[in-house]
Amino acid sequence: MAAAAETPKAAAATPDNAEAVTLRVDWLHSNYHSPFFLGVAKGWYREAGIDLTINEGRGSGSVVQLVGNNSDTFGFAGADAVVRGVQLNIPVVSVANMMPKNADTMFVLAKSGITRPQDLRGKTIATTPGSTSDALLPAFLAGAGLAASDVTIVPVDPAVKVQTVLQGRADATPLVAWFTSSFTEAGGAIGFPFADYGVEVVGYGIVTNSETAKNRPDLVRRFVAVTMRAWDYALKNPEEALLALEKASVENAKPNAKARNRIGLPDAFKLVKPAVPGKPFGTQNEADWEKMQNQLIEYRVIKERRPVGQYLTNRFVQ
Repeated sequence: MAAAAETPKAAAATPDNAEAVTLRVDWLHSNYHSPFFLGVAKGWYREAGIDLTINEGRGSGSVVQLVGNNSDTFGFAGADAVVRGVQLNIPVVSVANMMPKNADTMFVLAKSGITRPQDLRGKTIATTPGSTSDALLPAFLAGAGLAASDVTIVPVDPAVKVQTVLQGRADATPLVAWFTSSFTEAGGAIGFPFADYGVEVVGYGIVTNSETAKNRPDLVRRFVAVTMRAWDYALKNPEEALLALEKASVENAKPNAKARNRIGLPDAFKLVKPAVPGKPFGTQNEADWEKMQNQLIEYRVIKERRPVGQYLTNRFVQ
């Protein structure tokens, strides 16, 4: 009966009678979130009957939990967090993907003398315990011909990883690819993408509560359609996307932040592409999710193998 009650309400949504919807992004409002702000600025979400509020987050794992308990309608999170959440019986499902490949990258200062991952032997790496990059660090090291015993791990809070390297308390740290700009004042950094060294983890996408997907399919379909439109437009008009972000976010309107955003956004957008050639942008590649699940099991991030249909659905991508 719930589905029957929701469908007419969703179908009747108009710009003048828009539904209040929240999106929880994975971190503080940053350059790679700009397509969402662009969609709001253009009025595309409201045209689709969606009054969107974009909330800041504290990691993909937290996003999955908040969407799972219906604190937020949608979330922007890494696919591995969806898998980990479902394994813990959190009722979420991935409904679209923007980044088919994981964004984790091992960063070292350009002046460090480290020019390849093999040079990390005997070095110190700052990681956050419990994070995916920490759990998959052994896979990255193995892909580079190293063992976990070849490096020293320093546990740190995610908010201080950059400073830990800048202050010389660690030689390297894993961050998402677009954090390059955080090291500019120290002479820049070199990044080694996890994906280039055997780490097969799917990147960022849209997640919603399983009951929302079941009982409010029209809302999910409209949200995904506008979001894919906004991201596609932002790829072609990155400056316009950043201006929308800066208009909505005081922190991103500051001169230093604006400069960093223009350095970092191209690195983020390099990862944005269709996951399945010939299919609509946003379609999720089930084979890639299967590979990810296998690797998460191999490195004991999760315990059991499940049908990938428990993690994702492509029925909302048009």
